[in-house]
Amino acid sequence: MTRGASAAATARKPRRHLARPIGEVSFWTAVSRFLGFWRDVVLASILGAGPVAEAFIIALRLPNLFRRVFGEGAFSYAFIPIYARHLAREERDGDNDGDNDGDNDGAVNVKVNVNDGDNDTAAVNVNVKDNNGDNNERASVVNAVNGDNKRRDNNGADNNGAVIVHNNDINKRDGKGEGDIGKNGAVNVSADGGAVNVSADDSSAAAFAGNAIAGLFFVMIVLLVVAWLLMPWIVTLLAPGFRAQGDLQNFATLLARLTFPYLTLTALAAAFAAVCNAHNFFVAGVVAPLFFNFSLILALLFFINQPDETIGIALAAAVSVSGILQAGFMLWACRKLTRFSIPAKKWLRPRITPDIKHLVASMAPIAMSVGVFQVNFLFATAVVSLKAGGVSHIYYAERVYQLPLALIGVAIAVVLLPDLARKLGRDRDSDARDDFNQALQAAALLVLPASAGLVVLSQPIVAVLFQRGAFTPADTAATAAALAAFSLGLPAYVATRVMQTAFFAHDDTRSPLRAALWGVAVNIVLVVPLFQIWEASGVALATAAGGWVTAAILYRRLGGEFGWWPDRALLLRVAWGLAAAVAMALVLWTLLVLRPDWNAPMNPDAREWRRVLSLVGWIVLGKVVYALLVAPLFLSRLRLRLRGGART
Repeated sequence: MTRGASAAATARKPRRHLARPIGEVSFWTAVSRFLGFWRDVVLASILGAGPVAEAFIIALRLPNLFRRVFGEGAFSYAFIPIYARHLAREERDGDNDGDNDGDNDGAVNVKVNVNDGDNDTAAVNVNVKDNNGDNNERASVVNAVNGDNKRRDNNGADNNGAVIVHNNDINKRDGKGEGDIGKNGAVNVSADGGAVNVSADDSSAAAFAGNAIAGLFFVMIVLLVVAWLLMPWIVTLLAPGFRAQGDLQNFATLLARLTFPYLTLTALAAAFAAVCNAHNFFVAGVVAPLFFNFSLILALLFFINQPDETIGIALAAAVSVSGILQAGFMLWACRKLTRFSIPAKKWLRPRITPDIKHLVASMAPIAMSVGVFQVNFLFATAVVSLKAGGVSHIYYAERVYQLPLALIGVAIAVVLLPDLARKLGRDRDSDARDDFNQALQAAALLVLPASAGLVVLSQPIVAVLFQRGAFTPADTAATAAALAAFSLGLPAYVATRVMQTAFFAHDDTRSPLRAALWGVAVNIVLVVPLFQIWEASGVALATAAGGWVTAAILYRRLGGEFGWWPDRALLLRVAWGLAAAVAMALVLWTLLVLRPDWNAPMNPDAREWRRVLSLVGWIVLGKVVYALLVAPLFLSRLRLRLRGGART
């Protein structure tokens, strides 16, 4: 097939929709989050907001921070665009149809000139793309001997029609007439009766991924050793309020050392998930965290009758065990789905290629921009640790509002990044912009009612989830206030996640960093005075304000740098969704005020099933009201489609 024919075939194919993979990621993320809620319900019931619970929360903060920033965050966001460009280049150079279906993959151009008769040479010219996609002229000489003349290989065996392939420092021969290039270009050449067959089994993408993952693993091992030695000072930095309580400080240090191996293991799991995502296999990466929740739930249930300190140690050990399970599962899934593996020697000595240097250079600003929310939460945790119970209140509030953030923002970002990188790698900028606008619209219409509902129903939600056992009504009130404040910034957090993918797909890492730093600055300026006024909810409000500043700057720069301004129709739909969400919140708030007897979740004497059903009823009511209010948007689009179909 010629290149022009391939391009025409690609143009005729229908565009791949993102709804299905986003739905799959959201579903499995929801399963994982609900398991996490079950875990937190048991944890709150057994340990409440006491010192052991706070020590474990602090111990878990640090590996979670590095995992989200470096593993799932900076590494994935920097790795996927480079890897996707390699895949797009190989598909384009191999005249592939662009679907990554394995047909004719690899950038190998072959010219065969076979002389008949008794001539002892069949000339084969192989032009191989190297890891940077440039022509590797040194890998263009192949000498083959036909069946009439025989040569001995290095082992003394007959070499009938043997192929000797020169590729930089690679020169391999065997008795079957096969040569293999294992580093730059990965070409298998076989000669059978003068016929020469060339195929690409490996690729520059695989070579880049192997070096990147092996390098990440090495860095995480070094970080683990350093953090283990410096852990007492790190805990003091995370929770300065613990310093006055020597026993609590020492216990938190012990738990942090037990949990920290989780970082290395889950960073490795996230790297394998990034490879799967680039090949459009998204489910495995969101299924892996289930091992974390299962491990902690089993530890809680098994040690439920033990002293609190023993439970805390068991939980910390279970965190690292879950890391082993996640890394093993993702290694198996990656090999099963993508046939990708890393040679054993590469784990010990990864190569520093130009792509690896570019990856490292991109990771630093991405780590800072992606990690801004984590840094804000660490700063918030440090401030609220000055008040007893504040760390737990912030933690449980964060756990609740991160559910819609993960189901909407994270799920869309996971699927959108490889899609944008792949389209931009094929010079399909208009398609990439259309996909981005559709993703931003979907995110807005989903997150706005979630944010409004969490603000209005914060107390019933916290009461049903956590108010039992050692978790008191006072803890419910403080946590609900923090949840409402966090939820005011939820649309900004989701929009930021979606917009960051557009910058990273364009290989722009500085703009998200600048926006993130402005958000951090606003948070730092506001957090202390707001904490003095409203305590934990004031800290959450400062975090929300910083999130909105970051989102506003990203929105402006996205249009100014790339011209990706949302069209008028998108802005009108988002404005309609905002009005519908506000109206839904007013309906729920009015009913809560007029009919307080309906608010069974806040009644600790009510039976558990009645509290749960009552909360479900409030949530369903809010969804129905919002759906009715936004229905005209979808009905108008349906009428336009029907009219268009009737004309054709």
